[in-house]
Amino acid sequence: MGTISRKLPDSNPTRRAALKAAKQKKISSPIATDVLRATTITFIDAAQPNYETKCIAVDNALSVSAAANAAKDVVQADLHLYASHYIMVFNLAIRRNLIPKEERSRYGLDINSDALPPMDTEADLQQVAETIVTADAARVLAGGYGYGKSYSGRSSQPAHPVFNQADRCHRKERPVRHRSGNFK
Repeated sequence: MGTISRKLPDSNPTRRAALKAAKQKKISSPIATDVLRATTITFIDAAQPNYETKCIAVDNALSVSAAANAAKDVVQADLHLYASHYIMVFNLAIRRNLIPKEERSRYGLDINSDALPPMDTEADLQQVAETIVTADAARVLAGGYGYGKSYSGRSSQPAHPVFNQADRCHRKERPVRHRSGNFK
């Protein structure tokens, strides 16, 4: 005599298929045959439409979630780019002696290293971004080293000619480089 084996449904699609198959079996079986018990038939009739509705709602929520995750991934990639570039430019200003290296401590960075902080996880990236916002505000309130600010006896003239007229940064016009190589 052979053995009968069956695999129980283990996901929403297989449960939906099993409920549909059971309902189809009930419909296609002659009335005189007793393939399914009365309690099973009652359960199928009650559960199948409700389960189908909830599975459709889950599928819709998953598609909305997938779209939101895709948008979040784009924003997160942009944030990673902006945060890493901010710190790189900040470190370049330190190398050019526009900002003292001690300012790195405001950002939670090692003052003797220009390495980027870890930004591999979403939590790390969020922490770095929040630190940049608060530390830069604190740096500016404390006197804002860089862009023409003097420290340790250096000239108060900025290293870049665009910053010779500070108000240019606040106006809509952009500096134009003429053939002579000078900015006007």
